[in-house]
Amino acid sequence: MTTDITYSVHISYKGQIHTLNLPPNATFAETKAILAERFSLPVEFQKLIVKGKSAFHDGDSIESIGLRDGSKAMLVGTSAQSVQSIQDASARAVERAKRDAAAQRTVNKRGGAGGAQAMPSRFGSIETLPEFADPAAARALLTRLSNDPAIRQIMASKSWSVGVLMELHPQRDALILGYNRNRGHSIALRLRTDALDGFRHYPEVVKVLLHELAHMVHDEHDGHFHQLNRELNVLYKKYSGRPLGSRGAVANTGWQSEEAVDAPFEGGSFTLGGKAVNEGRSRRDILADAADRRLTKEEIAMDASCGSSGAHQTT
Repeated sequence: MTTDITYSVHISYKGQIHTLNLPPNATFAETKAILAERFSLPVEFQKLIVKGKSAFHDGDSIESIGLRDGSKAMLVGTSAQSVQSIQDASARAVERAKRDAAAQRTVNKRGGAGGAQAMPSRFGSIETLPEFADPAAARALLTRLSNDPAIRQIMASKSWSVGVLMELHPQRDALILGYNRNRGHSIALRLRTDALDGFRHYPEVVKVLLHELAHMVHDEHDGHFHQLNRELNVLYKKYSGRPLGSRGAVANTGWQSEEAVDAPFEGGSFTLGGKAVNEGRSRRDILADAADRRLTKEEIAMDASCGSSGAHQTT
């Protein structure tokens, strides 16, 4: 790797652009070593994305993978400190899943008839992303969701079942938090933080799951959808004994959970031309319209971060 000529390569990492000077004959393995030293990223936890591709071999030259003078690439990775934190979190998540499973077996042996914990899971299978180093923690989180007694009771009361509960890819689907494909064929949820240095708080993921479960009935984010979504949140509080308080902003919008938009709900019938607007309309439609008029900013943010329409809906 000795030459007087160098390529200036622009690396995007955590929202900032860094310039690396690399010899044209540098290999991919040598480039990873340079990145490891520059950003304190273990080689095994790096992913370099060049023109949408990331499957490279250590012996590839940087030219062969598309890096030349002035080229741009994106680096995704987890620092050594964050790796240790994730491994610790993974161990805790696995232990929690074991405790939950043991507690559920105890309830079943005692014959807890009618109890939510005795209900079978309403999810057919669980899928995680194999390309990440900590699939055990992701599986433990999805397992916790599928075994959540309140989620089970909600789904049982609605006679809902979902084929696959899966982890949403945090890079391919970077702009959304989840989707429900074909009303229960599969539900995908964003589990990891944007920086890929940990997992999102459990209450936040539950809220997204409830949002996607509302798509079991309604495809569009209309008043009927929001009415059902709120009902599911109320039922979760009822069955779990705790509200789903916000643990931060949704999808990095900075919007807080209970902050209302500039369209407050006003009760009563409104008169146009001497006729009540709600005259002759069903209570269900009236309540659905009311739900649409009093959306919170969190609900708007979650609608925008939902991929349950368009690309993820197939026939």
